[in-house]
Amino acid sequence: MKKSSAIVALWIGLVIASLSFAETLILPDFNNALGTVNGDVVNEEVQIAKSLVNPVLLSVRQAELSAPLQTIVIKDVQLIQQSGGAVEILLTTMQRNQRIRTHLSLGLWLDDEAVNMSAKASGSSVLLTVPAAFKQLEVRAMSPLSITLPVSFKGPFQFDIEIEGQS
Repeated sequence: MKKSSAIVALWIGLVIASLSFAETLILPDFNNALGTVNGDVVNEEVQIAKSLVNPVLLSVRQAELSAPLQTIVIKDVQLIQQSGGAVEILLTTMQRNQRIRTHLSLGLWLDDEAVNMSAKASGSSVLLTVPAAFKQLEVRAMSPLSITLPVSFKGPFQFDIEIEGQS
């Protein structure tokens, strides 16, 4: 593999959207800038592996919600696989008419303990079942992000992950 000389400024915007209950709860946006990154050129694509400084993508307390949270919905992603406590998803976005793929491995934490979860694809969303009652719930990135973009792509890019909750 040959190192790419292209430098890509990367900014990830994780949009933590409303939780769908009797009343809507808007959670604050979470932004995680990776800064300038380099990748390896493989088959006319640049492959980048980068860890998030803060792996927590969603954090919510049950006391803040008006009903028990039973399902977490991650919109506009594909379910790749589920193994043990991790769920792997693929987010594909188009920027400047070029396709960017981001592979994420997610874990569920209830009250500061990792728990197994079940996931299923539903249309263009992935549904994660919350297996038990909790005081604090977190969805975390379990491994570095794997980002693939065309070798001709130049400049900054961002992607959003939309997460909702259902009772």
